[in-house]
Amino acid sequence: MNVRFKLRLPWELAFSFARAIQQPALEIWRGQEANVVAAQQALHHRAMCNRAARRGEYSVAMEENQRAKATGVLSR
Repeated sequence: MNVRFKLRLPWELAFSFARAIQQPALEIWRGQEANVVAAQQALHHRAMCNRAARRGEYSVAMEENQRAKATGVLSR
């Protein structure tokens, strides 16, 4: 999707990736109250990645930064 939107087409396109955005959060949550915050963070991250891709701004660094936040190891 990111590559597609970098082309800057003269018309708007939209895609529904609802399950792709939700699945990581659902896997983290697993119906357990203790996992709600982590699941919400995962959902937010996927939504932000989708937004960036829609704008043609997505990069692999977004995934690496999220992984670093999750493990508590941030690189400079």
